[in-house]
Amino acid sequence: MLQATSLRHSTRMLGASGWVLAVLSLAACQPAPQRVDLGVVQLVPVVNPAGSGAIAPNLITTSRGPMLTWLEPPATTEAGEDAKTKTWRVRTSRLVGDDFAPASTVVAGSNFFANWADFPALAEHPSGALVVHHLAKLGLGTYAYGAHLSVNTSQGSSNGPTGWNPLGLLHDDQSLTEHGFVSFAQDGDQLRAFWLDGREMAVDGPMTLRTTLIRSQSTVEAASADITTAGIAVEPPGASEMLDDRVCECCQTDAATTSNGPVVVYRNRSDAEIRDIQIVRQTEAGWTEPERIHRDGWEIQGCPVNGPAVAASGSLVAVAWFTGANDRPLVQLSISRDAGASFDPPIQVTDAATTGRVDVAISSVLNGSDIWVSHLSAAPESLRVSSTEDPGTMSVLLDHFRVGPGSTERGSTSLIAQSSEARASGFPRLAVTADDLVIAWTDSLEPSHVRTAKILHGAQRSAARQ
Repeated sequence: MLQATSLRHSTRMLGASGWVLAVLSLAACQPAPQRVDLGVVQLVPVVNPAGSGAIAPNLITTSRGPMLTWLEPPATTEAGEDAKTKTWRVRTSRLVGDDFAPASTVVAGSNFFANWADFPALAEHPSGALVVHHLAKLGLGTYAYGAHLSVNTSQGSSNGPTGWNPLGLLHDDQSLTEHGFVSFAQDGDQLRAFWLDGREMAVDGPMTLRTTLIRSQSTVEAASADITTAGIAVEPPGASEMLDDRVCECCQTDAATTSNGPVVVYRNRSDAEIRDIQIVRQTEAGWTEPERIHRDGWEIQGCPVNGPAVAASGSLVAVAWFTGANDRPLVQLSISRDAGASFDPPIQVTDAATTGRVDVAISSVLNGSDIWVSHLSAAPESLRVSSTEDPGTMSVLLDHFRVGPGSTERGSTSLIAQSSEARASGFPRLAVTADDLVIAWTDSLEPSHVRTAKILHGAQRSAARQ
């Protein structure tokens, strides 16, 4: 394993694997809140078991540590074979200490809908079981696909789970339309799933947002369960609920569990083609009506393929998103201290050229919480690898904020890796460990590779030990 590297202010480092990390000078001019010194950031590159040609990394925090999922072709895949026809595998690995465990294959097939933006996700059921979804074709049409579930209840050894079993379709609809952009959140002693459901599009209707529960066998009678495998059951058909009857067709959803229950964020689509970010919350009275996080007023005739991200810790909720309103691309962050019932005015995360593709994570510190936002944007001049670098080149950036009682402070901006705005660059993903942060991204150079690193924050670790 490579040695951790401490970086302050405008220091730069170029690693042997092609990634870089640098920290923006605290004196740089940025929107409020004003930048302050929130401590030294360290980068530890971590080798992962993803093979050549891997794409679509995703990260999730579980009770046994962060887990990485990705799509990968078999080693025998012919060079240049089209993604629509070749065999793909969904693979996963757990981060154990400073190393990833050997990969396990969840499922493989030649009927996958392998996509740069709609990628597999893993979730931990409150029972301890692991659930993974992937997309596979339902028919011959290009966009006739469904979300298929796999489950693992063994957990295997401490290094990672073994023995995945198919669970069937997530949704109670098999129309030859789109079903994807799945996100998960724990809901009491069950796991809740959210997805974009295209059943109404079969009759020229809109894309909708739906939800259902993935319940453990102890909470559903086996005779009434539509699908049962290793103690996990999906509710019978007809049990899904529609949360929004008109949403953007191909932007990611994201979900989190607050002290008051699950929330889901997504990009809405109004009759006037305004596509702003909305939230639906579970309350004691049921699901709320969709509410806008902020009135961006982004009018766009097509889907931007750029969904929001949400993280929660108790009543603290952070939502990050991309908007192109007023022909000004922005990454924004808004914070709620009441479990998503209301949000502060958004913080402008970057004022440079940006492609968005955001993620967000929350980690605890003494007397507050750290919020981390990853995105693909042009690096500030002080962070560029060379003076000849194109100022429009996209990079994986990480921004650091700290939320305390009644205040939000802004720390450093870190350059994690050079990237591009190409679809093959995908979406960087974040997950929290006990003390630090893990980030995964796609190196899109042919053949593509999944890269991973731990982000260590010294102040965070010292505070956790007090």
